Amino acid sequence: LNADNPLDGFIGTSVTVRGQVAESPIYMEGRDVYVIDAFSVTGQNGQADVRTRIQVTVYRESHQGQLLYLSFGDIVEIRGLLQRPPGQRNPRCFDYRAYLQRQGIFNIMAVNEYGIKRIGIGRISLPKALLHALRSRIEAMLDSYIGGQEGELLKTMLLGQKWLLPTQIREDFQKTGLSHVFAISGLHIGFILVVLNGMVRLLQLSKKQSFAFITVVLSLYCALTGAAPSVVRAALMAVMVLGSRLVGRQADMLNSVFTAGLLILLFRPTDLFEVGFQLSFAAVLGIVFFYGYLENLLGFLPGRLSSGLSVTMSAQLGVWPLIAYYFNTFSITALFCNLILVPLSGLIVMLGFGMITVGILIPAFGRLLAPLVK
Repeated sequence: LNADNPLDGFIGTSVTVRGQVAESPIYMEGRDVYVIDAFSVTGQNGQADVRTRIQVTVYRESHQGQLLYLSFGDIVEIRGLLQRPPGQRNPRCFDYRAYLQRQGIFNIMAVNEYGIKRIGIGRISLPKALLHALRSRIEAMLDSYIGGQEGELLKTMLLGQKWLLPTQIREDFQKTGLSHVFAISGLHIGFILVVLNGMVRLLQLSKKQSFAFITVVLSLYCALTGAAPSVVRAALMAVMVLGSRLVGRQADMLNSVFTAGLLILLFRPTDLFEVGFQLSFAAVLGIVFFYGYLENLLGFLPGRLSSGLSVTMSAQLGVWPLIAYYFNTFSITALFCNLILVPLSGLIVMLGFGMITVGILIPAFGRLLAPLVK
């Protein structure tokens, strides 16, 4: 948390940075955001060969120009002012500097489209290249099959690309306690498991084959969505439950929760301070501790309604304190909205994931499923 900024001597000065586009660019209206693996920085204070990450925001002044051709893996040269990200401006409010620092990004730059240019194409490891190609294929498929705001919504729900949605829509979902629909989490992994289990039965796979198949698909999905703490936690727990069945043991939910947390923090300790990490584990712990009590309390209701209501209420009990603390809001309507929207979003996720899977294997069949999703 207290790592030194390798470019501290260049802060507030005009520099020329050379580096490689390290992640898939984020394209937004009027601006694009790149994460650059810098390997050379030159300024009035001299020249430094460093290995550090810089977030570059490029503001477009037109719809033409070299900016549109930049992509993952390109070697670029950026000229502009090197700055430190803004920190926490008010107590308990979002600390953007700390957020970026946990991702290894200490510095930011803001330039126009003429302040950045491609000077070459860098080498990309085969796994990263294949992953980027698959993500691009899925995005193109959703644009072609669905398109419009519905396509952007599906990209958000399946790939976690929340920046595609208008700010007003994101705020509306947050006010009603439904923002978790857009965060790839246990909810999405659960619905995707339904699809995968259906595929396993269709292919008539053995227990070992099923375990290997689902583990590979979930691992690939984690990588595609950026491996956020919530999706990694859900995938790890799912694999542990499936593994316990494979060896004929009964999975213990509490052990699974803390094992997943330990594995994540062993490799990414600063995830402990991510709100997404805390909310994800709080929701699961809420279910672990409150589900049985609430199900008994609501035993007079029909089985499925009682179970669904108990899961929703127990998860909400787990996350409400954190939501109130971090976002200064408390939604009374969240419980009722979740009862309606969670099943609907689950149907959308299952149909969308099925459409993508079929579309990659047999494009014509995938297109036939698009009207159902839309």
